[in-house]
Amino acid sequence: MPLSEDEQRRLDEIERAIHRDGPQFVAGQSFERFRRRRVVAAGAAVLLGMVLLVVGLVLTQATLVVGSSSA
Repeated sequence: MPLSEDEQRRLDEIERAIHRDGPQFVAGQSFERFRRRRVVAAGAAVLLGMVLLVVGLVLTQATLVVGSSSA
């Protein structure tokens, strides 16, 4: 849903004010940095999931081996 002309005008005014009042803040904010953080977090989550899967498989196998040898 597109913004109305009034909303777009106000958004442009806010953006200009931020650029005028805080150029260092604006320079420190980049979508690339946020995208990179998200990719790193996703990679870490996938890696953690794989580790947990392998640990679960090993524990399941160990339980089956211990259970069958004591019966």
